[in-house]
Amino acid sequence: MYLSVQLAARRLGVSSHTIRRWTASGVLPCIRTAGGHRRIKQEDVDELARAVAGAGGDQLAARLAREREVETLVETSIALTSCLDLTELLGEIARRLTAILDCHFCAVSDYDDETNMVRVLADFDRQGRRVTDWKPYSLKKFPFSMRLMESQELAVITVSDPRADPAETAIMRHYGDKTLLLIPLVYQDRSVGLIELLDHVRERGRVRLGQHPV
Repeated sequence: MYLSVQLAARRLGVSSHTIRRWTASGVLPCIRTAGGHRRIKQEDVDELARAVAGAGGDQLAARLAREREVETLVETSIALTSCLDLTELLGEIARRLTAILDCHFCAVSDYDDETNMVRVLADFDRQGRRVTDWKPYSLKKFPFSMRLMESQELAVITVSDPRADPAETAIMRHYGDKTLLLIPLVYQDRSVGLIELLDHVRERGRVRLGQHPV
């Protein structure tokens, strides 16, 4: 039995563009119909799916993940060029970031390093829906986050880590969050904003800092 490009894409959890690239590069054999359409053997698709799911499929699974990330980034660039409204633009950024990192919620804020005030510009769930409006707040209430903005590093906080900032974990518990990823936005060596990504289901690690690329 032969599958169309669309059916093969659904079976493997990738886009039709990826299937076409794989057939062109020989990763996935195919034949052509009289009309020039690609057809892929179901056995070849199933074998590839097993390789991804199996213990020996780590490299292929990693390749699939990279493919999905690239596709998401390409789609994001196309979507962003068509967004003129700031709220719509921020919502699109939030939706794409939650898709890439498999999170549930994203907030985008600007930051005044002279007053240490944070103003939430937009906060969205993974479907790109606006969640709520927040009043500006002082980062002095959150010493860990303030230190992070000063050092321009990113950090991962889990709600159960005893080393985490109590002010941060108290907010996380209140909203049922398990993991918080904090990413300072840096422009010309200044921290100008903050992206917060939240996972409601999984704890992905402990508090850690990492150098944030400028």
